[in-house]
Amino acid sequence: LEEEAVLFDSCVHAPDALAVSNDRELIVVTNHDSHNTAIYPNLRGRGRIIPTAFLRGPVFPHGVVITSDNRFVLVADASSPYVHIFMSNTGVWRGSYNPVGMIQVMTDEEVKSCRVNEESGGVKGLSLNKDNTILMVTAECGIVRMFAVARILKLIQRYPSCEARVFTNRKEKFTGGEVAEAQLKLEYQVYFHKQR
Repeated sequence: LEEEAVLFDSCVHAPDALAVSNDRELIVVTNHDSHNTAIYPNLRGRGRIIPTAFLRGPVFPHGVVITSDNRFVLVADASSPYVHIFMSNTGVWRGSYNPVGMIQVMTDEEVKSCRVNEESGGVKGLSLNKDNTILMVTAECGIVRMFAVARILKLIQRYPSCEARVFTNRKEKFTGGEVAEAQLKLEYQVYFHKQR
């Protein structure tokens, strides 16, 4: 790239976060003011690019991660306790997508106590480890949490017509991966119901 080259400027409105896929084929940008997340192909400096897909659902999208196989994009909503899960069966993103599931990573009371205005109080930062098993989340009031998500993503792949919500009321121990011998107490419970 040339210095100060513009890769994309269409459909970018108050961008909050950016994620690049492991294979460097996709660029995902959350747009706070337009209430969507745009997915762009990475043309590697061969001109300006336009989005091939839009993710809708989070009111004020903030943090974003994409799984190593490009099949899932997880988006934080800065105004709610949820991380929204989007899925492409093939890893090719074209068109408009609604969430196939949500993970509740904060309580409603925590969001209320963190809220400064209608656009805040919820989940801000997201990070996913290399093997897509641990999701790390942050909120502006000092919350840092980790969740085991591999099983959730597998369930969503298995039952794509259902919505998964994860609530923090069941404890489970996790060892392995990047956390090696450390044991993290991860709290979640998965509920499924048919989407309408």
